[in-house]
Amino acid sequence: MFGKTNPSKATQEKTPETNQGTAQSSEAAPRDAAIQHSAVSVDTTVSGDIASKGDITIEGTVEGNIKCRCLTLSGAPVINGSAEAETVVVAGTFNGDIRAKKVVLAKNAKMRGDIFKETLEIHPGAEFEGKAAPFTDGKPAQ
Repeated sequence: MFGKTNPSKATQEKTPETNQGTAQSSEAAPRDAAIQHSAVSVDTTVSGDIASKGDITIEGTVEGNIKCRCLTLSGAPVINGSAEAETVVVAGTFNGDIRAKKVVLAKNAKMRGDIFKETLEIHPGAEFEGKAAPFTDGKPAQ
């Protein structure tokens, strides 16, 4: 009697767990796929604005404004324009204003412009010419 009951319960318990695990895996893939990552390589120059709902890494040159979820400047990029994102990490040259919840100026950053932020992290060696102002409710404070 216990032998018949336990295997049935074990089978019933495993089946929903397996189905839930499959459903969670199926749900996780589209969520991860929804956050795309784009890159501008070191030998590329973009003239014009860039907008993405995902993340962008810039290693080349951008002459225009950038709007995305997370912006990372890597290597020795040059940006001439503004940026708006949740997080901006600057390693390279940035000429323009940044509006983000979190801004990080890495040791080789050369930032010239104003930063509207909730959090600002400036590493030793970073250069910053401009002002830093609070960022409230997703908008720069007046």
